[in-house]
Order: sequence, then C-alpha cells, then structure tokens
Amino acid sequence: MKKILFIIPIFLLVSGLGFGIYYFYHNKIVIFNNSQIVQNKCLSENEIADYKINKKQNEVSTADIIISDKKNGQERYKFQIEIPIPNHYHPVELHKCGVYAARDFNYDYIKKITSPDDLSNYKIELWQYDYNGKGKSLVFLSGPISGSGFGSDFRVDPSEKIIVLIKSYLGKDDYALVIKDTNTKNDVLSVKLKDITKKYPEVVGSIGLIKWTDDGKYFWADIFDGAYTKGFIRVDSKDWSYQVFEMPSDMDIGITGPVNFNTGYVTLHPGVVWTGVVEMNQQISEQWLKEGKQSKMYLYNLFTKQKELIATTTKPLWEFNPKWLSDTELQYELLTGEKKIYSIK
Repeated sequence: MKKILFIIPIFLLVSGLGFGIYYFYHNKIVIFNNSQIVQNKCLSENEIADYKINKKQNEVSTADIIISDKKNGQERYKFQIEIPIPNHYHPVELHKCGVYAARDFNYDYIKKITSPDDLSNYKIELWQYDYNGKGKSLVFLSGPISGSGFGSDFRVDPSEKIIVLIKSYLGKDDYALVIKDTNTKNDVLSVKLKDITKKYPEVVGSIGLIKWTDDGKYFWADIFDGAYTKGFIRVDSKDWSYQVFEMPSDMDIGITGPVNFNTGYVTLHPGVVWTGVVEMNQQISEQWLKEGKQSKMYLYNLFTKQKELIATTTKPLWEFNPKWLSDTELQYELLTGEKKIYSIK
C-alpha cells in the first residue's frame, strides 16, 4: 500500500513534467520578468516587432527579431534568423503573422565563394518565419543553374498572400516586375520592361520596388536611371491591371521628391542634379550662380498631369527638403531653416 502511495505522486510528477515540456515546445513559453508569456505565431494586438542586423565577417550575418509591448516598448522576447546580405537596403520585412528575409545555402563565408564541392546546390531563397521563429522556404530566388532568376529585393502585401519580385536584370529580354501568389507560387502579373518602353520610350532604366498602399489595393514601383526617376508603375490588385505614369517631358532633368501614393502628388526639382561627388556638385553650383539660375520646387500630380510652382530660391541646387505630413499638407524648408506648410485644396 505504501509503494502504491509512493508511485502515484511520482507518476503525477512525471506526467506533469511531460505535459509541461509539450506545452513549452508547442506554445513557446518565454520567461520575462518572472512571468510567463505565451509566444504566438502572429503578433497580438498589444505587440510590435522590430529587427536588428548583426553583421559578421566569416559567417552568415543574422538579425534579431525583437517583439515588444506596444504600450511601454519593453522587450517581451526575441529570436534570430539568418541574413546573407546584411548591407541590403531592405533586408527584412515585418508583418502581423510573418517575418520575411532572404536566406542562402552552400556559400563559404570564409573564402567568400560558393562551395566548389556543392556548386549545384547553391541557392538563395525568400523565407517566411512565424513569430515562433519557425521558418519555411517561400520562393526560390536564384542559383548558378537557375537561369535569370530573381533579385534579392521583395515586397509582401498587407494580407501576406502576395509577393512582388524583380526578375532577371537590366539588359535582358525577360527583365520584369513579377507578382506571385505565395500559396500557388504562380505569377498573377508579369510586366516586362521592354514592353513598357515600347509604349513609353522615355521611361527607361531600372525597376525599383517601392510599397503597397496600407489597404493593399495598389502596389507602386518606379523606373529610374541613377538618381533620376523616369516614371512610376501602379498595379491594381483587384484585377492585376497596371498603369504607367511618365514624368513630365517639358522639364529639365532633375530629382524627384517624396510621392504621396494616396493622392498621386510628387514634388519635382528641375535642374537639381545629384552626382555623388562633392567637388562636382560645387562646380555645378558655381556655374548656376554665374548663369543666375534659381532652384524651384513644383508639385505635380501623376494622375491629372497638372503641376504648380510651390517655392523658388536663388541658392543653387537647393532641394527644399519636402515631407508629406498628410494627404493634403506638404512641409518644406526655406534657406533660413524655416519650415513652411503648403495645403492642397
């Protein structure tokens, strides 16, 4: 009788421990400030996520995915993923139920070459991670035997069902903006640059991915030549049709300011150049002074093609530092440092 009484508590203890281990691994309990937090696959309403890149020299770099309390900003838990291109301008994309980033295989980070013993298996893929840190391959991007493949840039729509990629590279016939269904992996839209330039000869350059609108209705991309925007592409997710918007042809080449993707307004700065070399910019500035040129900022609507002069200054190459405060308010800066607001009526 005593043995039975002794065995029952042990059985309960072992059972409880087994259940605890099962619950821990399936629900990812994290101990934080002496309290238990159940880590879910998706962010809860009171959680926000951010990331921090950890660059490494002789091994693959990583990113810490940090989940924090939305109210007080306190870290709740974090996990780590691999980042093969840490200097990429868009290495990670965070959504409510997924973390998206590229991942590579069979690359020797010490020798900085693809492993010669496994060349045929080298590849780069786009991966999706849930907030348990569990990942899976989403789209094959490229490899040495994949043909044109896709670039490493990407955008995921707000519903996390659609992915935007750039196929091939400039100069190839199949260079295109491609939109895929993440479940079927099928293309829902493929827009080749050569087809765009046939209709719009002035819209030449490289394809750049910009963003989805917050409601997921439209996706925006641009076509650029160095620092100069030649045109924009807007894709309608309702029927996967697209429109191309050319920059006005009656203006000198110049930089393009921030775009309001809800209203189609963009600032134009004709004649303002970007060389990337301080000395060359100084020479251009001095030449402008001799010629008496002014720096001007226009407001241009991509949809209506109407433009309006907003500000002028005698300082060469002044960019006005425009910034959208809302769909109807544009903030810009004068030479004195004073910030003014232009309201769209």
